[in-house]
Amino acid sequence: MIEKEIKLNGAVVFWSLGEDTSAVDLDTGLRGLGLDAYTAEANTPNGAVKIALTKTYGRKGVKIDALPSADGYVVTYLKADNQNGVKTLEYDVAFSVEYSTDRSTLIFRSPTTGMVVQPNGYQNAQAIYAHEMSTCARHKVARCLTRIVGHLNGVALRDRGGLYWLPQDKMATFNGVAEVIQNAGGNSVYTVRTAHDTESVRAICDALTNEVNSELNTINADIMSGDIKKRAMKSRQDRAVNLRAQVAEYESILGTALDSLKERCDEADTAAATTILAAFGA
Repeated sequence: MIEKEIKLNGAVVFWSLGEDTSAVDLDTGLRGLGLDAYTAEANTPNGAVKIALTKTYGRKGVKIDALPSADGYVVTYLKADNQNGVKTLEYDVAFSVEYSTDRSTLIFRSPTTGMVVQPNGYQNAQAIYAHEMSTCARHKVARCLTRIVGHLNGVALRDRGGLYWLPQDKMATFNGVAEVIQNAGGNSVYTVRTAHDTESVRAICDALTNEVNSELNTINADIMSGDIKKRAMKSRQDRAVNLRAQVAEYESILGTALDSLKERCDEADTAAATTILAAFGA
């Protein structure tokens, strides 16, 4: 088998994320890079309550359910009994928990009187809640990174994501992002630079083709539905134009013609433009 090495400048990037990413540090760092539009939001108060209760009280025989008519949760203990050889189960509602109007503290209440109580573990739950209110969930940080990779014209090397290829001219920006992500919490971001062979070029071409075709299929389905308003249709047209520019950039990077992809982008652009004109004429 004859192999030809192609100097394909760029890197494969991937990451391992923790649960303690500081929302403030992340937002501040990305703002400094002009990428604050992609930052991850901190946990919601209700989400932070659930995490605090689960970490403090979550175990076998304990239920943590959402309050039916307000933010917050109710903690119930399951009690097993044996009467005359017959096993019975009873649910004992221990307390309910909500957050204060300024979102700074947890409020524990008796299920019978509604009065404020201090059950065992309440201080630990409060400390966890305060911490969680200042952090971003792992999935939010992952989405932040994925959106930034997309902004930098990276392509996913596998369908489920998690492994991406970025052109060399975008690596300086991504390295800055990686530094922000790592400094904001227990996260690790990795880059692997290599001289790629023809199989690597094919893998990147296939990944780009799958990604662009998937987006174009969505755009075309929206156009054909007839339910899209003029402004939304214009955004679809703009996306088709941007996809074509991305394909053209990768043609230059890979040294490979991608005519069929460019033609599909042009078709989507034309279809959207035609629909917009028809709508204005209606």
